[in-house]
Amino acid sequence: MKCCWALLSALVILTAMATFADGCSCSKRHPQEHYCSADFVVLAHVKRIVHDRSEWSRAYKVRIKKEFKVTESGRQALSYGRILTPSHDASCGIRLKPGRRYLLTGNIRSGKPWINLCNFVHDWDRMTPIQRKGFRRLYQRGCDCKVMECHWWGKCPSTTQACTWDTAFDWHDCQSMHAICTRGNGGGGSGTCRWSHSKSYRQCSKKRAGADPKNPDDPARSAPASAVATSSSRRWKNNLLLKS
Repeated sequence: MKCCWALLSALVILTAMATFADGCSCSKRHPQEHYCSADFVVLAHVKRIVHDRSEWSRAYKVRIKKEFKVTESGRQALSYGRILTPSHDASCGIRLKPGRRYLLTGNIRSGKPWINLCNFVHDWDRMTPIQRKGFRRLYQRGCDCKVMECHWWGKCPSTTQACTWDTAFDWHDCQSMHAICTRGNGGGGSGTCRWSHSKSYRQCSKKRAGADPKNPDDPARSAPASAVATSSSRRWKNNLLLKS
């Protein structure tokens, strides 16, 4: 009997832990998708945590260093110098370190700026040069294109309106770190959406292609070699755009 009670108690505890862990669920999105869908994209210096009266939210006092994209409602909300996030991890709350600079993408809810784990929130100094250029101005040029992650489909559908994100679940996520999806030249904006690759992207791709196919623990072989070949064949020679 004691054994049964012990097993039952353990099951209740494990169920509670699973519920807590599964409380926050986010789909994986390319940084460009975060930029295009956000109400605000800013570079912010975090000053301190503000003691908020609500038990459901945590507030940070910030100084906005640069606005990369802000709606009118977003600019008004950000003028108070506070950013809100859910107070609990299970609600996708995010923890920022005072004294650090972050690239923040977020949304306006009830007139207040909110961020969470489903947004793109990264230490500015740890982002790649292409990501920083993307958030400054280049992602904006590709907002009429979609970045399509189809890892679970087996094969991405062919389309001219999106770039296929082949490296989404790779250890070396080259397209997230070093590539931008923009529309090629075409009359009336009818060009094909393609990846604009940089030198750093080609270097990253070589690391992916150099994975040991006989070693299942090699982190660089999470995608099949065909994905690398497909990605290489789509290389769009638009380095002038990335060097601007």
